[in-house]
Amino acid sequence: MKKFSYSFLIITLTLILIGIIIAVAKESYKKYQIEREIANIQKEIELLKNKNESLSAFLDYLGDDSSLEKEARLKLNLLKEGEKLIIISSDKKISSEEQTFDDNNNELNASNLVKWKNYFWVDN
Repeated sequence: MKKFSYSFLIITLTLILIGIIIAVAKESYKKYQIEREIANIQKEIELLKNKNESLSAFLDYLGDDSSLEKEARLKLNLLKEGEKLIIISSDKKISSEEQTFDDNNNELNASNLVKWKNYFWVDN
């Protein structure tokens, strides 16, 4: 009887120890996941802070009328009254402004069949 109670006690203590080890492992893994999530959120916070700072700097830059006008000219192709826009193209096919005007004018007056033929079979 003594041997039976001693082995029962060892088995019970072993099962309790295994249960405690499993519980500690689960909690450790949850802690690891939470720390990893916190690290990811902190990285995201840093990125958003940097983006916010750059947007604030850009907003300050646009607060000045001259810089606002400059950005409008660059991004929206706006012109002041009396200014002319010159577009420099790297297309070597077009040699002058007159040729462009004549080509566009001829294409506008061409029939629909000719326009489709030019669209599919003429090299651009």
